[in-house]
Amino acid sequence: MRAGVIALAKDADLLIYDTQFSKAEYRQRPHWGHSHPDDAIAIAREAGAKILCLFHHAPLRSDDENDQILATYRDVVTAQHEKFDLISAYEGLEITLGDA
Repeated sequence: MRAGVIALAKDADLLIYDTQFSKAEYRQRPHWGHSHPDDAIAIAREAGAKILCLFHHAPLRSDDENDQILATYRDVVTAQHEKFDLISAYEGLEITLGDA
């Protein structure tokens, strides 16, 4: 299945990826149909995506908690010298793709 996800996302301008769970939450609920940011980063890297957008936040998380998750994973992306930008979805987000 992973190879299919990577093929689908190959060279995407924007990869929107479900990251509802933390790694610990995912281990507790591995078959609930949600993922975590570490998987999203690996898929974006392998697919050659230009922008990775973390999406489908846990309903009980506060905006501050989601901001902290984004900050933490931006540090990860920077430390790993990833070639994509990392953003997090929020209500009203607009993204311009291609030549603007």
